[in-house]
Amino acid sequence: MSTFSPSKEGFYPVPNLKLEQVHIYSRHGERSPVRVRMPETFPARWNLCMIGRRPGLLRVNRVVDVPRGSKSPPGGEGECLLGELTDQGRKTTLALGASLRKLYVDELGFIPSKPDHAALFFRSTNMERTIESLQQVIAGLYPASVRGNWIPHVRISPLLRFFEHRNMTEESLLPNTFSCARLKHLDRRFTKMAAEQWNPSLAPLDKKLSKFIGGKEIRVDGTPAASGIMDTVRAAESNGYPVPTEFDPETRKVLENAICHEWFGAYYQSNEFRTLAMGPLLSGLSRDMAEWVTATTKGEGAVEERAKTTLKKFSVLSCHDTTLAGMLASLDCFDHKWPDFTAHVAVELFSSSSHPSTSLPTLPTSSSSPPSPAAVSSKPSFLSSLFSSSSSSPTPPSSTTPSSPSSDQAAPQHFVRLRYQSQPVTLPACEAQGDHLEGHPEVCTLEAFARVVETITTRDWEGDCARSGRE
Repeated sequence: MSTFSPSKEGFYPVPNLKLEQVHIYSRHGERSPVRVRMPETFPARWNLCMIGRRPGLLRVNRVVDVPRGSKSPPGGEGECLLGELTDQGRKTTLALGASLRKLYVDELGFIPSKPDHAALFFRSTNMERTIESLQQVIAGLYPASVRGNWIPHVRISPLLRFFEHRNMTEESLLPNTFSCARLKHLDRRFTKMAAEQWNPSLAPLDKKLSKFIGGKEIRVDGTPAASGIMDTVRAAESNGYPVPTEFDPETRKVLENAICHEWFGAYYQSNEFRTLAMGPLLSGLSRDMAEWVTATTKGEGAVEERAKTTLKKFSVLSCHDTTLAGMLASLDCFDHKWPDFTAHVAVELFSSSSHPSTSLPTLPTSSSSPPSPAAVSSKPSFLSSLFSSSSSSPTPPSSTTPSSPSSDQAAPQHFVRLRYQSQPVTLPACEAQGDHLEGHPEVCTLEAFARVVETITTRDWEGDCARSGRE
């Protein structure tokens, strides 16, 4: 499990900031492996899913009936399906929810102590382990002691009404190679390149590790792949199974380096890959924050009206390791380490009414050159229209824009901070003077954040995705 120690102390980089909106992107909790690998070393059947079999939580008793592994014993009570959230995963995601409550409810008083549909939004990819992880997070955020007699409206979630997941063809909470042929083509191409580049560095591991996979070579594109080997090792270790001493820290470092380049190296080599893989997610995030700013400048009534749809103060989105790493890599702040189970990224929007005036860059408009080949269009995008001074659309206020008839009263300026595993991360695109809170390069101006997202925002994702195989 990833560590998360929330505390109000040091949360605000400067005293005059006000927290406006929060988005939590959380990887699902510990799970069983998604494939049976190394059955002579690790159990082929994992009886670690007792909680998920309790009456009332799941209405069917699922029993795995397919023999797996030459020496696999019969499955017992609580046997996990492949890739299923384990009891340990339920505990850690519950603990994450409790930690979020401690910070955003108890310490900061940012969201209400009891469930409030107008303030909260929850979404998951349409995979059972992410849905169940989100249920656990919500249970920790709002335990039974504060839910009272409140009755949910939607059966998919036993806790809260606003609990959504999308059809796979529209899913943006992960790199959607299922629906984007061009992204799938790029993914295969960069995987092949990674194998050519990194297989030589894995070859020395054959003497140490090949015995665990039937004498086969350890390779990026091997069978099993290097990523599959490490997936099983991580899953086993996080759920309490012993791991052979051959998988020592130095060996894991070599494996992780090759695997991260295989899965996430494309983000550093192709803006088109960023655009197709993470553009929909990040542009949606940027749009949500911009719309919140627009609504709040119109008063509480506007916020309440928008809250009836999707404009929420606090969101939790249950996703995957590829989501978190993809987000961070697209913003050039990934640490090149595989995200832990229950790892999370917090995106926090702040306002400041007393921050000194800064001269901020203007985003491209229809008369400007497009920011990147992957984001070409003669029509201004939604994000540009919100921030461009030449657009007729509402603009988020800066410290030089009046918020009232009084000319000497500055409107609040808005800032964005990303925290990965509760630690602030600095976006290179926000390091320039005027693009961050003075003295705090880890706190971007909202305009600078929107500008970098604009470079990976496509106006026609489906059209771009249809260019399968063409360079």
